Amino acid sequence: MSFSTESAQSHHVHFLKTDALSRVVVHNSRLIFDWYLQYHANSRAYLRKQIMKRLLVLSTVIALTAIGTSVAYSSQSEQNDSALRAKAEVSLSQAIAAAESHVNGKAVNAELEDENGNIVYGVEVVNSTQTMDVKVDAHNGKILSAKLDREDHEDEGTEHEEKGERGSK
Repeated sequence: MSFSTESAQSHHVHFLKTDALSRVVVHNSRLIFDWYLQYHANSRAYLRKQIMKRLLVLSTVIALTAIGTSVAYSSQSEQNDSALRAKAEVSLSQAIAAAESHVNGKAVNAELEDENGNIVYGVEVVNSTQTMDVKVDAHNGKILSAKLDREDHEDEGTEHEEKGERGSK
């Protein structure tokens, strides 16, 4: 098959037009793709900022709620403690002295408590061998109970077990 120069030139011109058109399409496609990437990168950044703002607002609300609750609880707790102190006829120092002499030890912690409507002092007394929880009646200063402090006693048992394990290794 033979081509004339005219048909070859028209074919070449057609090719050049097609090539130019394809370059324009490719260039425009690149521009559109770049815009698409930029738009979505910006929208992701925007969404990230919005999420961070919402998290900041949410955490602030939670923190303020927690602070408000703790202040209200603290205020209520102080009022309850004041009411208990007003009802107690025995002072804290008298209750501590009674508990120390009962167990023959030294008080390390004491607090006024309401146990089932009875106002008592809970005194933790340590002697040479153990820790005792002593309950003292806040109305008359009598010892209601003296029990081995289970929490401290269990902790000591755990410590002995750990020391035993270390020694055997």
